[in-house]
Amino acid sequence: RYADEAIDGVAGSRHFDLVEDIAVPVPMRIIADMLGLDANYDLFRRWVNTVTGAVSRGGQPTDEEKQNAAEFEAFVRATVKERKERPGDDLISTLLAGSGEGVLDSFARQPFPGVPRGDGVLGFIAFLVLAGSETTRHAISQGMRALIEHPAEREKLVAHPELMESATEEILRWTTPVRVMQRTVMRDTELSERKIERGSRVLLLYHSANRDERVFEEPEHFRVDRSPNDHTSFGFGSHFCLGANLARMEIRVTLERLLERLPGLELSPDAQPQRFASSIVNGLSQLPVVLPADAMG
Repeated sequence: RYADEAIDGVAGSRHFDLVEDIAVPVPMRIIADMLGLDANYDLFRRWVNTVTGAVSRGGQPTDEEKQNAAEFEAFVRATVKERKERPGDDLISTLLAGSGEGVLDSFARQPFPGVPRGDGVLGFIAFLVLAGSETTRHAISQGMRALIEHPAEREKLVAHPELMESATEEILRWTTPVRVMQRTVMRDTELSERKIERGSRVLLLYHSANRDERVFEEPEHFRVDRSPNDHTSFGFGSHFCLGANLARMEIRVTLERLLERLPGLELSPDAQPQRFASSIVNGLSQLPVVLPADAMG
């Protein structure tokens, strides 16, 4: 539904931005629906950009970012107040009913911009909005770009739609939407003959792990039929992404609909893809695409 609605929005257009028109709205509207929020799309988008920009850039937020954060906080506070008074069957109401003492402490200690320290409920909602939309949008846009840039693989996938599951996993490996993650060492340990002391901060390089030639045959080749595919794009162990299956479904369905409804989609010859400015996520801020004239119908 959400993928088709986004594609409907570009119907009749030969040129459009796959990021802005497809990859951003699909996951963001899905998470908003799960939370039972009115689709305040512009506010969500501005706040997500505020968080990713502030985290990647470091330093003090700009006045505009402060305003975006304040608007988001006010909106979420009003929504939480309403759900406390009139609970429904949405995720926020379920969260409020089940948030016993200590359950959301980690979200109270490390708030996102626009969510005050000490408020675990608001922190968790903010986390869902961010994690439920940002990384998936990059997998969708970078995934479609990979299919366009590897036409033989795209043709193989179109001819064999049963490969969509393995193609989704390969897109996650190839794009690695989250490049890095920081962790705290909980006990003295040793890795590759190097001692690491308890309390040290380490950086996990997921992008490097997903190109490990000891794990993947020809890791620099994009193959929609790659199997097995033990990528680290969702993390691992106790830190494995809770939304992994939802993200997989969003990526798979969106790309299925794009391939079926917009065959022949190519990168625009008149504008270059633009990188998303971030040291953490691997994404695009713009992906101009074009449909051949004979594909319009």
